[in-house]
Amino acid sequence: MLSLPEALLNPAVYPHAVEQVELIETHLSWVFLTGDYVYKVKKPVHFDFVDFSSLARRRYFCTEEVRCNRAFAPELYLGVVAIVPAEASGDGAMNWVVQPLTDANQGHALEYAVRMQQFDGALQADHLLAAGALEPSEMRRFGARLASQHAQLPVLNRPYDAGEAILDNFTTLRGTAVGQTLPQIQQLQDVAQKQLETFDGLLKARHAARCVRECHGDLHLSNLARLQDGLTAFDCLEFDEDLRNIDFWCDAGFLFMDCCVRQREDLAYAFVDGYLDAGGDYQGVQLLPMFADYRSVVRAKIAALRYEQTGADEDQSRLLMHLDWPLHRQDRPLGALWVMCGLSGSGKSYWAERLVPTMPAIRLRSDVLRKATHGLDRLQPSGSEVGEGIYQAHHSAALYESLAQHAAPLLTQGEHVLVDAACLRQAQRQTLYDVAHAVGAKVHLIYCTAPEGLLRKRIQSRAQIGTDPSEADQAVLDWQLDHFELPGADEPVVTVDTSAMSVERLLQLLHAD
Repeated sequence: MLSLPEALLNPAVYPHAVEQVELIETHLSWVFLTGDYVYKVKKPVHFDFVDFSSLARRRYFCTEEVRCNRAFAPELYLGVVAIVPAEASGDGAMNWVVQPLTDANQGHALEYAVRMQQFDGALQADHLLAAGALEPSEMRRFGARLASQHAQLPVLNRPYDAGEAILDNFTTLRGTAVGQTLPQIQQLQDVAQKQLETFDGLLKARHAARCVRECHGDLHLSNLARLQDGLTAFDCLEFDEDLRNIDFWCDAGFLFMDCCVRQREDLAYAFVDGYLDAGGDYQGVQLLPMFADYRSVVRAKIAALRYEQTGADEDQSRLLMHLDWPLHRQDRPLGALWVMCGLSGSGKSYWAERLVPTMPAIRLRSDVLRKATHGLDRLQPSGSEVGEGIYQAHHSAALYESLAQHAAPLLTQGEHVLVDAACLRQAQRQTLYDVAHAVGAKVHLIYCTAPEGLLRKRIQSRAQIGTDPSEADQAVLDWQLDHFELPGADEPVVTVDTSAMSVERLLQLLHAD
């Protein structure tokens, strides 16, 4: 009788037409590519981190893999199939057959597999990046998609300890032969311990606020593909619920880190910008540096374990790269604060979105934060008149205080922060200047201008498209024209005519400032 991998290389065992079968083998699975469909069989292995040793466990984790991944890629994950005995042919090649899993055949199954829709491997995000075909705009759209998916995931209703997984990595690293000789490991553990102490209260508050959910758990570029609906996450971590039930930013931090380590910070920050713009989680994003560091150490651990097995220079280089990257980030100077300013329709958000990946920076957007603060979705109308409702003076003052409070911890961690707000009052701008001065960061004001006719045309066009959280209309612009306090000569201002400007020229102006 043929072994399972040998048998499933025969096109005749599948319930559909197959010309040839390609096998991809990992330390956990055999993956059979048949042209239209993929069949993923779990190996009967038992490691410290996963137990697939029994047929019942393999069936259970196949079911879990389909269930978990359907939250991210329902179009890919088609179900679980049974691999059952069949009549052997003369050459012994036909002693297995793949069938849809039913009550009738589950008692006869010799093995189980996850059945997936096959896609072109060249569309995997790491391959797209290597080919120079992955753009910040695409990553930004995926960030927004992920934020929406995260909001629908099951909430963790039991204790959550982010530090356990973070610190376990260092124990594993020290257990490797190469890990015993690397001083970076203790340095990174000291950093991680300090981060966990700093954010202990925030982590607990976010757990209470339902921000710890059953996430993807293994969200990096190799587990992202360009499908019909855009970039789509797949192959989530099904075999350890503790590593899957995590804070949103622990999930997002993996992809952020993976882009940064590959020297594509533009993709990383565009992804984060899309996530923030869709969900408004401006408090949680201060956890991003800690979780990105953690994810890099995870990759270092995997490289160390592989290096013990292979002794390959490639694995050693990967280990050192993933240890050095978070250490270099600890040496970053304070971030700079960039403040947008201008009337509605002047192009503040348009230019801010394009500046984010080039600076790179984390954008705090007043329109999104205002809606989130009042329990509204980003596109949900507030029903407020000019200067009333959520736009009353005391609400606006509190909004700018909140923007400043969110900016401060990011600046101290070395992140550039771009505040995307009208900042029509000098007092509003001063609130932001004060927080930069308090932490010792540089501050710049980007004052966007355009002819009034163009302002009105842009506002009308934005309303017709209906995808922007801003509620500014012609009446709001009329009010702003009467009440705008122009930036003074003592403010750190760069004036930008957005009716005649390119991103390249704007960057030149900002760098010259």
